[in-house]
Amino acid sequence: MATSIKTGVLVHKRDWAGDLVGLIQVSGLWIISSFLLFQQGGMGTKWPLYFLVACSMPAYAVYCLRHENDLTVIKSGLGATENQRLVELAIQKLGWQIISNTRYCITAGANNKWWRGAGQTLTVLLDQDNIYLNVVHGGTVKARLPFYFGSNQRKLKRLIATINMMQLLHNPMPTT
Repeated sequence: MATSIKTGVLVHKRDWAGDLVGLIQVSGLWIISSFLLFQQGGMGTKWPLYFLVACSMPAYAVYCLRHENDLTVIKSGLGATENQRLVELAIQKLGWQIISNTRYCITAGANNKWWRGAGQTLTVLLDQDNIYLNVVHGGTVKARLPFYFGSNQRKLKRLIATINMMQLLHNPMPTT
């Protein structure tokens, strides 16, 4: 946990085989599709454009894989125990399921409404004054997409908004 907080990246064992197979599938499909698209009208002088289009999706996929474990920090100003309670309330409000809950780490699952069983995993690291969040799609050894069209970020934004709302509800600003 300390290493993750220090580096700002969630440290855990990766499914490199699943990541690689998913990357190859997405890249191959994109390269073949773009080749067929450009071949329809003849390549001619469009080869630089084809090269750019063909490389864009694999490059984006590698970028997403590289940054999917980055931690997002919320400065709460609360202690670890209060942060834990705040996150538990937010997870409950969103209807997500807590998988593991220890003093400094919470893991929860958020199902995808379109594909049942293919949901994100939320990891929360709790510290004095800070909450560290990461949302990532689960993978299998058969493969997984290296990106999910912003789904992880949308869930993360909903979680942050809910945590901020819960913090305001349970710790209102003192009036003067």
